Order: sequence, then C-alpha cells, then structure tokens
Amino acid sequence: MQNSDFGVNIGRLPMYGEMKLALIIYLWYPKTKGIGYVYNAMLRPFVARHEPDIERKFKGNEGESVGCGD
Repeated sequence: MQNSDFGVNIGRLPMYGEMKLALIIYLWYPKTKGIGYVYNAMLRPFVARHEPDIERKFKGNEGESVGCGD
C-alpha cells in the first residue's frame, strides 16, 4: 500500500465519520479536557524535546521577513 492509497481508502472504514466526529467532540468539549490531555501528553514533550532546534531556526530567520513591521 502506497502512501497516497491511505488517504483514499481511509474513508471506506466502517463508521469513520462517526469516529472522527466523536474525536472532535472529545477534544472540543470542556468537561472531557481532551485537548489538555493531548497537549500535555503529546505536544508539550515534543516541543520540549525539539526546543533548541526551534529556537535556532527562529534566530537564523531574524531579519528575513519582508514587509513585516515596516
């Protein structure tokens, strides 16, 4: 299975739309605190691990923005 085949065939999974809707509701609904869990469990550790690389890229791009803040 090629990478391009995955996007075409994922919609054919049984109840894909319902599962996607349930995930969005879980992430959005404040009582479940789903987005907080995703942030603390996945996004924060990823950013913390790659923070030096991110900072280096931002510092390397200083002054390259054209038309910003003129």
